[in-house]
Order: sequence, then structure tokens, then C-alpha cells
Amino acid sequence: MNDYVLKTRTGYIIAPQDFILSCNTFRSMFEDTGDYSNKDPITVSNLYNDQDVNDYIKLYLELDSLQVTNEDGKTLSYLDYITEYREEYIRNYTETYKPPPYMLTLIDMVNKLGANKLNHILSLDSFFDNKKLRCGIMVMIAAYVYYVRNLESQQLMESIVDTVKDHNL
Repeated sequence: MNDYVLKTRTGYIIAPQDFILSCNTFRSMFEDTGDYSNKDPITVSNLYNDQDVNDYIKLYLELDSLQVTNEDGKTLSYLDYITEYREEYIRNYTETYKPPPYMLTLIDMVNKLGANKLNHILSLDSFFDNKKLRCGIMVMIAAYVYYVRNLESQQLMESIVDTVKDHNL
């Protein structure tokens, strides 16, 4: 697999080909030039530094490394599954109120990143235009909301049960 070099205002970053081709900005650039083989460093907006771009790429790679098997038995990356098999995902999880695959992993990612960093990563997407990562972040947030809502419901139920037990009701 070929890697590409991205140039930020503070240095250079190696980016995997899968990541590069998942970004509409780079795919459009390659289509316009007709040359996917050019290995010259690709300049990224001067608004972003190495850490910003590394965080963005790292989250993409973490989500993309998770594997899901679809209804046809095909194993896919999580990001491919939620974008290419969107209707299946909605049918199997959203419409049935089932937690998404890797729910606890996704929640852990949200907790580790925090709201500010997630917002910052999303702001970088105005340059990269990576639909797969945007969808991945939305599923992370949905998993977090699903978990918190269920946790709050569980805590409420436990509180009611404790009250009933305490008062011999």
C-alpha cells in the first residue's frame, strides 16, 4: 500500500493511501490532475498543525480498524459498513434500538477524546471532507447517547427498587 506525505504549517506527516482516498479533497485533486502516483508532499491548509492532522488521521484509522460482518457474511471495516451498508446498519441497529457494534469501544473513544477534541476534529473535516469519518463520529456520539440514556434509566430503576426495598413496599 502506498503512503502519501502531507505538509502542514509545522511539518510533514505520513498518511496511508486508504485515508487519503477516503478524503473527497484528495480524490478530487487526483481526479483533476489525473495522477494518483505523484508522491510530492500534499500541502494541507495552513490552519492546521501536525498534531491536529495526526489526531484526525488517528481517529480515522482507529475506527477503520474495527471489523464488522454484514448480513451477507462479508467482513468490512466499521467505516465501510456504516457508509456502504447504511440501510442495513439502520435496519439492524437504529430501527431496532440495538446498541451499535463496538458500543463500549466507541464510548471509550468519546471519553478519551472529549467534546473539545471531537469538535476540533470535525472542524478539520471542512478541509478533508471525509464522509466515512463524519459518519463514524456520528455513530460514536449516538453510542454515547444510547449508553448514557440507558445508564440513567438503569440508575433510575435501581433507585426505585432501593426505595421500594427500604420502605418495604
